[in-house]
Amino acid sequence: MRAQVTNVESLHRQLEQRSELSEVELELNGNKHPILLPSSGQLDAQDEIYLLQRASTLRWMMGPGMMSVSGHSGAETLLNEACEEKGKLEFEAKLFADLTVPPSPEDTPAGDGECHLFIDIGGSSIKGAFFSNKQLSRQLSQAWEPFRYTQMDELLRELELFLSGLQGERSAGSVSHVAISCAGLCRGGALLASTLTQGMSFDNENCYDPWFLKKLMRRQFPTASFRLLNDGEVTALPHRDQAPFGKRCVISLVMGSNLGGGYYSMPRMDAVHELGFMPFLLGSGLRDEWSGYEGIASEVFSKKGLLWIAGQNGYVVPEGGSERAVIDQLHTDLRHGLVKARIVFQKLGQFLAPFVSYLQRYYDIDEVLLSGGILTSDVVDEMRAPYHSAFADLGGDEAPPLRMLVVPGVLPEYNQVWSLALNYFAENS
Repeated sequence: MRAQVTNVESLHRQLEQRSELSEVELELNGNKHPILLPSSGQLDAQDEIYLLQRASTLRWMMGPGMMSVSGHSGAETLLNEACEEKGKLEFEAKLFADLTVPPSPEDTPAGDGECHLFIDIGGSSIKGAFFSNKQLSRQLSQAWEPFRYTQMDELLRELELFLSGLQGERSAGSVSHVAISCAGLCRGGALLASTLTQGMSFDNENCYDPWFLKKLMRRQFPTASFRLLNDGEVTALPHRDQAPFGKRCVISLVMGSNLGGGYYSMPRMDAVHELGFMPFLLGSGLRDEWSGYEGIASEVFSKKGLLWIAGQNGYVVPEGGSERAVIDQLHTDLRHGLVKARIVFQKLGQFLAPFVSYLQRYYDIDEVLLSGGILTSDVVDEMRAPYHSAFADLGGDEAPPLRMLVVPGVLPEYNQVWSLALNYFAENS
């Protein structure tokens, strides 16, 4: 296995045009996943990390099996070295790759009730909304701290209380469909891994059940069909039909307790999820406990990363204090124009430039769509100038514009919920 990159400059775009790229196919159990790599066959440090990250994500999404790549000698060599040394990929070794997924609970076809339920489960709050005949009938947002739960029963009780408050007097039988957006590795309704359960420990006697959300919804709404989506996947979905001239390539970043990252390309509708595990800011001291890599995107563009930047500028969470209160204070100070708050978010914009530039090496990007609990429209406005300036310093392609996800007439905290709803009704109209 080649030595891990330890120089941040080697991960940033150099001052030359990117190499000619050609499409290469990763294959797992008959599922093919196209990626772009340099036509020359030579992989640099960025290419190596990108290839392993994409390969491991495919393994998460599709399950265990034989992984292969054809048509690119450098990629074949690197992938073979990774598998021979570890017997598994670097990321896969830390991310539930060997999890034996029990059979899925039986699927329920969508019922004929008039209600649809959409829920966004975040790291600091849960948001949900009922729609009746495509019209909002009830919505609820509730703060919570899932990381403090040490037993699954505790987390499930909290979710049940939220559902009870949201449901009110509504009959469970009137609900025909439930869709959930959640941070984590989602596959076919199973939540293979998630930071929601990071405070818990599992062993042979206390096993992790990846179907716990599906089973909970089955108990609460026995006649409703169920769908689970990754949070990064959800954000760009309602915008796929807004493509001018039939093409729209969007990087979607949900910056909350963690980072949800997705990529969507029209008209082929290629989709790539879990972009948050790409390391790009080495030397930051922010180390991901799952992958073991330092400076991955999810550690920087999240609550943890924002508080790390804020702490360098006088915003410190007191012992026993609320992280959310510090973030709210940052937002308030920014609205009032305080210089130290502006510096925090300008720095966030500067960090975003090399990450997007890194992604741009492999993907056409028309736009970067931003959302999540650490962002507001004011924050994104403050990020733009330093983002474009830092991007210009890197050279290469022009910086794709930043846009805050705004659903007209909807409070920002409910954006993910409405994205779920808009996508569902678009697919089932």
